[in-house]
Amino acid sequence: MGDGSENNNDATLIVVDPRFTRTASVADIYAPIRSGTDITFLSGVLLYLIENNKINAEYVKHYTNASLLVREDFAFEDGLFSGYDAEKRQYDKSSRTISSTKTATRNAMRP
Repeated sequence: MGDGSENNNDATLIVVDPRFTRTASVADIYAPIRSGTDITFLSGVLLYLIENNKINAEYVKHYTNASLLVREDFAFEDGLFSGYDAEKRQYDKSSRTISSTKTATRNAMRP
């Protein structure tokens, strides 16, 4: 049995971890991200999956909390999230409220 490589179905093993572990030592790709950047990394992965339609929309709709998404008017422009006041150098937190379930689910499941 060993490291499991006997039955890998030609899969690529990717390890994202700040620590070099035994699993990382046998990985095809090892990404040693800095501690505290994991949310940013995960957000990028999720963005890629959503934009490239690599998610199982039916599963996400029925078995996750995807319906609790941020309001439709929450946007990303010029590297800043919506609601940013440059003079005050702060965000308007009211632009980050949760959307209604029906609207968020409908918008999240668009191809």
